[in-house]
Amino acid sequence: MNHSNLYDLITCLQYGTNLHIGVIFLGKYGHEKLNTTKRHLIHAADVCWEMKSRPGGFDRCFACRTAAIDKAISTKESWGGFCVNGVYEYTRPVLVDGEVAAVIYVGNILAEGAGRERLDKQLNSKKELYNTMENNFSEDQCRVLTQIIESYIHFIFETYGTKYSDSSIDARVQNIKNFIKENIESDISISHLAKHFNYNEKYLGRIFKEKTGISIKQYINNQRILLAKRLLEKGDLVINVATSVGFNNVTYFNYLFKQIVGQTPTEYRDKYKTSL
Repeated sequence: MNHSNLYDLITCLQYGTNLHIGVIFLGKYGHEKLNTTKRHLIHAADVCWEMKSRPGGFDRCFACRTAAIDKAISTKESWGGFCVNGVYEYTRPVLVDGEVAAVIYVGNILAEGAGRERLDKQLNSKKELYNTMENNFSEDQCRVLTQIIESYIHFIFETYGTKYSDSSIDARVQNIKNFIKENIESDISISHLAKHFNYNEKYLGRIFKEKTGISIKQYINNQRILLAKRLLEKGDLVINVATSVGFNNVTYFNYLFKQIVGQTPTEYRDKYKTSL
C-alpha cells in the first residue's frame, strides 16, 4: 500500500520526538490520500517489538489493542491510559455521521502512574529501552496532536469523499485486508472481524468474496503461508514458524503449507537453502 498525505502529516508531527502515531480506518471509510505505511497501522516502537517478541506477547498486545478499538467504537470518546505492558497511550475515535470512521493512537510514552511499575517489571534488565520512549508527553499534548490529524481526515473526506477514487477498491475490504496483515500472527477469526468492523458475519463474508474472489478464511491462510515462506527462507525451525504465523497445530500447518505451496515446510526451507 502506497503512503500519501496522511503519512507526511504523521511524519511531521512525530519529528524530533520518540512518539509513535498510528491511524486505523474502520468499516466503509478510507481514501488513497489517507493511506500510510504498516508501521503507522500498528503499535511499532522498540518497546512494542520487545514485548511482542516474548512468549504470548503478541497475543497480549493484540487483545489490548482490540479492547481499545472496541472501547472507541462503543464510547465514541477520547481517553488516555496505560496499555497492558505499562506504556502510556492516547486513543481518539474519528466520527463521521455518528459512526467511528477511524481510530488515532499516540503512544510510546513513558509516564508516571499506575502503569510505570508494570513497565519496570516488564523491561527488567532492558531499562535502556526507556531512552527510546517519549518522556511524560501530557494528555493535553496528545489531544492537540490527534485533533490536528482528525481535522485533516475530515478535510480529506469532505473534499474528496470517503471512498477510493479507483472503483475497484472497496474501503471495507481494504480495511479488512489491512487488519489481517497487521495481525496475522494472532488467531484471527471471521467472528472477530465481524465484531471489530461491526458487520454481520455472513454479510462480511459475502462482500469480501464478491470483491476478492476468495473467502476470508482463504485470504487469512494465504497471508499466513506467505509470511511462513519468508521465515523459512531465513532458516527458521518449522515449529517456530508455525507458531509465529498463528498456527497452534503444527500438523495442520504442514498440511496447509503443502496444499498451497506444493511442498512441505521442511522441503521448502531445504530447497531454498540449497539454491542460495
